[in-house]
Parts: sequence; structure tokens; C-alpha cells
Amino acid sequence: MKFYTVHLNDAETRETRQIVFVKEGMAWPALAIPLLWLLYHRLWFEAAGYFGLSLLLTAGLVYLGYGETPIMIASFALQLLVAAEGNELRRLALARKGAGFAAIVRGGSEEEAEERFFRDYDGALPAPRPAPAWGLPLKGGVWPAAHERAGAKSQAQTAPRSPHGREQSRGNDVLGVFPEPSGWRT
Repeated sequence: MKFYTVHLNDAETRETRQIVFVKEGMAWPALAIPLLWLLYHRLWFEAAGYFGLSLLLTAGLVYLGYGETPIMIASFALQLLVAAEGNELRRLALARKGAGFAAIVRGGSEEEAEERFFRDYDGALPAPRPAPAWGLPLKGGVWPAAHERAGAKSQAQTAPRSPHGREQSRGNDVLGVFPEPSGWRT
């Protein structure tokens, strides 16, 4: 059995592109003809990157004086990389175009996976899941002065201590520890 990820894009006008099934695992046609496979799946940036990287790799190895065998091995390694990560490149391109992940479906073929997905389909497009937030949300301002401007009151807030033993003044919003201007004026 194969697994497919289902991606939904409500912004697409054609029904054939609103719901896209992407197979998990190796993209075998991309192993044989990677550039045509990338172009067929409308991965324009990725195809340009593959073409440019392939040219640079070949030209670099020829410049360094390697023979045909190392060039063929390096080209095959690049093809293998595209085949191994091709479906992930499709998922990233779909996310870049606004398609959200909806489900994972199992099936012997893409048609069987579509049948399973639409058999459980209740009529309305499931809402795409939002992308995970990779950072912690900030709660309030970063600097104590920003909390005061925002109206947040904190009894425990005090001015940070300077490593030089002097207290920093609360009136200026200077980042870092600077020497106090003594005697010079502009």
C-alpha cells in the first residue's frame, strides 16, 4: 500500500488543482528523467535549480580534470537526490502556492486513495490546517520601556544593572552599555 498526502487549495479556480494527492516516498520517474519530471509537475524554480546545478557540477568536474566516470557518478547522484526528495519538493511548492495539508490517505494507487478520501468526504472541503508556529509567541514588549508604553504594569520591573556598577537611566532607550558623555557637548 502507498500513502498519499492530500493538499487543498481554495484559491485555485480549476477543480483539478483544488485537491492534489502527492505520493509518499521515491519519485521513480524523476530518477530517469528528472528535468522533465520537474517541468511536468510545474516545479519551475526547482527545475531551473536542477538545470543550473547540473551544469555547474559538470563544468566544475571538467575544469578539475576528472574523466567521464566521475562526472556520470556525480550526475547520477544528483538525479537520485531529485528522485528521493521530488515529492517533498512538490509539497513545498504546493504550500508556497497556498495549498494546505488536509489528510493522509492509503491506497494501492492514486485512484484508490482518491476513492477512500472522497468516500469519507462529507461534502464540504475540510479546512486546511495552519502551518506550525516554530517559535514561541512574544507576550508583550521585549524591553521594559516597551511594557510601560503598552500600559502593562509590573511591580517587579526595575532598571537593568550595568556591569560597570552604574545604574542605567530609564529615560533613554539606548541598547547596550555605553560610557556616559562626560564633558563633551555638540
